[in-house]
Amino acid sequence: MSTAEVDPTAFPGSAWIGYNMVDIFAPFYWGCVASFVLAGITILQAWNYFPGRDRLVIRLMAWLMITLDVASSILSAHGLYLYLIPQFGSMLPLAGINRFLASECYLAVCIAFISHLYFAWQIWTVLQQKSAVVKYGLPGSILALGIVAFVSGIVCATFMIIDDGHVLTGRSARFEMAVGLSKAAASLADVIATAALCFYLASSQTGFKNTDTMIKRLMGYIIQRGLLVTVVQILFMILFFMSKTRLEWLALHVNMTKVYANTFFAMLNAREHVKNESFHSGSLNSSKVGYYDSALASGKHSEGHYRNRSNSFPKVMQIDTQTSVISSHEM
Repeated sequence: MSTAEVDPTAFPGSAWIGYNMVDIFAPFYWGCVASFVLAGITILQAWNYFPGRDRLVIRLMAWLMITLDVASSILSAHGLYLYLIPQFGSMLPLAGINRFLASECYLAVCIAFISHLYFAWQIWTVLQQKSAVVKYGLPGSILALGIVAFVSGIVCATFMIIDDGHVLTGRSARFEMAVGLSKAAASLADVIATAALCFYLASSQTGFKNTDTMIKRLMGYIIQRGLLVTVVQILFMILFFMSKTRLEWLALHVNMTKVYANTFFAMLNAREHVKNESFHSGSLNSSKVGYYDSALASGKHSEGHYRNRSNSFPKVMQIDTQTSVISSHEM
């Protein structure tokens, strides 16, 4: 670098001082910071889950989920790097969105679709004894909405590349339509899945303290997951459609994959947590992780006692470790 003295009068004052880019980069920057923290939490949860004892298809879903989530973090980081480092000081790149951030959207819709597939299969598994309308209707609706969210999300990511300069500001109508359809379908699928699982669990309570406590814990995990994902989706849509010039929605956009991946592994790990708690409390049966009331497990009550209480044998509540959902049958 030359040591020649620089003449301050050769530069306009405003250009020399620089431009205030807080409104442009602050949401993206802090969103990326939060996404990297969440990515670390997801990796930790994946570490706790693997190698896992689920059937092969669930383990493959988990491997694909963590791989796509890490790739998403890399693309977001590189997209931020391009804006702030090699193109620092130039306003021209801000006219559009770079290809790395657009490519990250493809991964985001894939991660959300994996999550919807898992919950559709989970509900299908526990509704085998229900009527055909319920057995096919609920998981079918979740799958259909997941497909709509996936296809419109792919279209949205493609429009981000094609429209380029009409994404960050002055968004095109077709881009907004694709975003709205994708997020609305995904939110509705999450709401239906959460409501269906919670309704099924609530109807499976037996009146035995240990079993009902376990059911309430599972309901808590499911409700927390459903609320978190749905709230993030709704907040994203509010911020996105509230203004065409502000970019706060970017902060949630780069975190969408993290929310889905994090809650996915949280649900997988929650099964082991509930199972271990029930085991230590003495309410775990070795067969298919069946959960019983502690009095029933210890054999302190006779058949006649149970018939006097409910005119029938109590229901045995089971949690399949590959579905994390309770099923029931009469003893």
